[in-house]
Amino acid sequence: MLSIAVQYPARTDDNGVTWFRPQYSGKTPPMLWGWTASPNQAHPAYDVQVNDDGKPIAWIGADGSFVVKTSGEPETDSSTPTKEEPTVEMTDEGEADTRRYSEYMRYPLPPFPEQVNVDLDRWKRYKVPSPTTGKLTSFPRATTIAGVLDDGYNLERWKQRTKVEAVIKAKVALDKVEDGNEQTTELDLLLADAYRKLLHEFAEGTKVTDINKAIDLIDDLAGGAEARELGGFVHDWLGELDMGKALIHQLPEMAQPYAAAYQKVLLGAGLVAVPQYVERLVLNDQGEETVCGRLDRIYRVVETGELVLGDLKTSEKMDFSYLEWAVQFAVYGYSTKMLSYDRKLWEPMPKLNDDYCVVVWMPRTSPEKAAVIPFDLYQGGVGMIESIKVRQLRNEIPKKVLGHTTPTPSKETLRWLQARQALQAMTEASQANAIINDFEDVWDSALDEFGATCFELLTPSPTSDSEE
Repeated sequence: MLSIAVQYPARTDDNGVTWFRPQYSGKTPPMLWGWTASPNQAHPAYDVQVNDDGKPIAWIGADGSFVVKTSGEPETDSSTPTKEEPTVEMTDEGEADTRRYSEYMRYPLPPFPEQVNVDLDRWKRYKVPSPTTGKLTSFPRATTIAGVLDDGYNLERWKQRTKVEAVIKAKVALDKVEDGNEQTTELDLLLADAYRKLLHEFAEGTKVTDINKAIDLIDDLAGGAEARELGGFVHDWLGELDMGKALIHQLPEMAQPYAAAYQKVLLGAGLVAVPQYVERLVLNDQGEETVCGRLDRIYRVVETGELVLGDLKTSEKMDFSYLEWAVQFAVYGYSTKMLSYDRKLWEPMPKLNDDYCVVVWMPRTSPEKAAVIPFDLYQGGVGMIESIKVRQLRNEIPKKVLGHTTPTPSKETLRWLQARQALQAMTEASQANAIINDFEDVWDSALDEFGATCFELLTPSPTSDSEE
């Protein structure tokens, strides 16, 4: 198999700076690692040789032999101290790439919506201005409330199957690597390393969280990240389209089929997204607990002019999500406040149809199956109320169920219990008399009856005798 140095030859720019693929330290495939000008960050396959100033003077080239940097190439002023160059993404033109990408698959993403660019606390709750004091306050998220009542059995079983399948793929990859298979890919190498790490975590008896991380890494490499990040990619670019920040032909080519399918179903339903209501933070303070969430869309029904809550879903199936989604939509649909674009104050929620909302379902692998599906908001509201009650009960139950004490046993009670346990500990019938004598002070008819039961258990049955 070709090494990293041969597949991705080092390159020297017009300023004399030589760039290498960096050492693997993340989760993305090698072709997406970016480039580094720091020799000590270069991938070991380059075998970079440096001079006394730490500058590269030789390395493995595209043909597998050493490339020696000639003295005629421009060098930076060695008298000026320089900072270590960080690993950076580079464009095809050799310039630093500051665009946003998904973590694993490196799908290009639009800028993060400024209107929802708020801080999160350690529990991933939105930190937004309190509607009463104006101070930054953390509120539980709509998705947290929505997941409280969800029947996760089938979903969990599906997750288990996919993770087991991913681990099997990683074992197959390890076998290919160890057998020296010529068809081994960079992904196989990553999966093999991840499988070794998983075995190491099990062997070392490390924390469950470390083992889970190793399994999650394998799952992501085996395709889990692709599914998740493709959904995010579609979601974000359709948001750009609805906010009026891009035309269809300006979207990444990969996003354009989804945009076409999206517009087709909106046309059929007579809906149009309202740009100023795309990706907005809202607050629902009508229940026992104030909840914050980020709604996807508000659509205008062109026929009537009314506004309806909308949500874009890119999951492959809807079977396991009806209750969770319904509760989530109710949190949004019955919210009373919307965070302003500058994220400093709350504005009144626009008037929405409070009977139903719409889900634009866009299966990430088959956009041609996209559909607009109405959801009843009232039923979601019933679920929301119950979710909040259950959530509060879970928080309160430790204090409410604990605190009772059992009566303190007297000396006589302790002696009686010891006698009963001594009867249970008998191994021979001859021990019975000794136990009776030892606990004569507390012996009663109940111990007589229990002792008789224990004595019978020690006496061999006629059937046992005949068998012997």
